[in-house]
Amino acid sequence: MTLFEFIHGVIGTGLSGLGVFGLYRAWRSAQKRTLLVWGCWLAIALALILWTFSGGKDRGVALGVMVFIIQALGLIAYQASKDRKPAKPPKPVKRRVQAKLKLNSHVIAKRIGLALWVSLGCGALAFLVAMGLHEVFWQSGVHASNALVIALFLFPILWAGLSALSLTSQNKTLKLVMCLGLALPSLAIIMIGN
Repeated sequence: MTLFEFIHGVIGTGLSGLGVFGLYRAWRSAQKRTLLVWGCWLAIALALILWTFSGGKDRGVALGVMVFIIQALGLIAYQASKDRKPAKPPKPVKRRVQAKLKLNSHVIAKRIGLALWVSLGCGALAFLVAMGLHEVFWQSGVHASNALVIALFLFPILWAGLSALSLTSQNKTLKLVMCLGLALPSLAIIMIGN
């Protein structure tokens, strides 16, 4: 490692640490600090760019992300070790008795359909989007193996995100627009790419 690369790594580490600490301060603040949050994310992005100068395109970004994660975990561990006790003990909460839901065939079919959608439907949609992104990366000049690694890295993240959105959102129009908005461009990119 040359001095030039070392300096970029040190500055990148400092910027990502500053970004993590600033995000923590903005999160703990009672006021809305949108400008601080954007500035911190910009500092983290600049840190990753400096890490690319330090370690190369792939390895540098990976090292920068690892440093960022270690800094964030260190800050979380430090805050957890302070062990602040609440000033007052929490008040006991009376729990409401919920009405039991009758399990008829409609409720069972709805639950089975939701389980199939989350397991198979969201998985297939996430795979389609990941392969579409693979084609985009591959056509933009990224080596085929690197594009495949990126796509396979994004696949479980997309699957988890789509599943979470499907389970938490009650808006059927949003779900339909989301599915079509992801599936149609991905399918078109795959068809054009081949």
